[in-house]
Amino acid sequence: MAGQPDTAAQSEWARGWPSILVGMAGMALTGIAVYSIGQIMAPMSAELGWSRTQITSGLMVFAITSLFALPMVGRLVDRVGPRRVAMPGTVLMGASFAALGLVNGSLALWWALWVLFTLGSAAANPVIWATIVSRLFVRGRGLAIGVMMCGSALGAACTPLLTRWAIDAFGWRLAFGVVGMTYSLITCLLVVTCVDGAPPAAEGQAAGAHGAPPAPGDGPVQSGLTFQEAMRDRWVIALLAGIFLIMVLVVSLTVHMIPILGERGIPLATAAPMAAGIAIGSIVGKLAVGWIADRTASRLVPAACFAVPGATCLLLLLAQGPGLLILAAIFLTGLGAGSLLQLSAYLVARYVGMRSFAQVYSIATALLALTGGFGPMLAGFVFDVAGSYRPLLLAGIPWSLAIAAVIAALKPYPAFETPTAEPCEGELLPAG
Repeated sequence: MAGQPDTAAQSEWARGWPSILVGMAGMALTGIAVYSIGQIMAPMSAELGWSRTQITSGLMVFAITSLFALPMVGRLVDRVGPRRVAMPGTVLMGASFAALGLVNGSLALWWALWVLFTLGSAAANPVIWATIVSRLFVRGRGLAIGVMMCGSALGAACTPLLTRWAIDAFGWRLAFGVVGMTYSLITCLLVVTCVDGAPPAAEGQAAGAHGAPPAPGDGPVQSGLTFQEAMRDRWVIALLAGIFLIMVLVVSLTVHMIPILGERGIPLATAAPMAAGIAIGSIVGKLAVGWIADRTASRLVPAACFAVPGATCLLLLLAQGPGLLILAAIFLTGLGAGSLLQLSAYLVARYVGMRSFAQVYSIATALLALTGGFGPMLAGFVFDVAGSYRPLLLAGIPWSLAIAAVIAALKPYPAFETPTAEPCEGELLPAG
């Protein structure tokens, strides 16, 4: 019946909204390093005599270590459930971030502390939060993931303010601890009170009260590809490659947006506030694409999102000085980043199912972390060699369109799952 999908989605939201709240807090937690290090950088450099390059080298250590840590955590989540990983993981992430304040001037110690922080953050990474939400939402999964991802925007708004207050009140060393433990304890409390601790449903038990043999779609927890099947599936491999390649371009544009605007004749004092439009576009992208994805199975929607960075490059090439083209390019940069982050979780869930979702999405997340180190460095190399960002923008158009064509050519979504009223790991605890 035509009304059934809407009714099912409403039921999912009524049952699963606390998991979205948990996910938003978790997403804010995952961004504490990115959104606080800028505030800590100046006093840290003044005391230790370090350059900005030395301080931010920790982020590269984070990106490299994540490649090895995230897949292991993803496998653990699929085996024991996200709650059992998230509870200690959130506290460990906060404690390991606090440990960064122990640096004594040794760059080797700084890198070692970042390795420790990466291992801690791996146990509270976006894979955890996307798994909790995805296991409770099927009909409304796109919008649910989009709302959850907006937690990173909440962190982007609040973390710099908390960091500034902590530095003024306690100094930069204790600021690491204040920021880390504040977010981690809030998130851990929400996990304890809002997420069920039952293990994932075993394969073949989905029939349960229905009294019928289990079939694909009887339960979103156990259905889908195994990890080995997913890693041999050419469609899944194409999806992961597409996510990595497009995010290299997206991160390059985002990080270098202000100097790119400078090339277009826009002074720094004007470019900096204009670049804030990226955050607005990101929120719109996450919510709008999530809402649309729940209402159509067409791969043209995600393909269009993968083409957005190419449109951004085109507008930046055409623009000369402040104007509507620049504002549109900035908005599209955020729109592309937000929609693609949302789609990375959504598309993995659609093409892999929930049986090995955490393992496969952890690989996607590790690739996304790698783009954070590789993308800006690539854009910087292009500028150093050419003396301009123009070659990057020219290459970005066919680059984006080619990846979009691959996404459009993916096979139809497999029919792994259907909405179910059966409780599963990750659901809101019953009252009382």
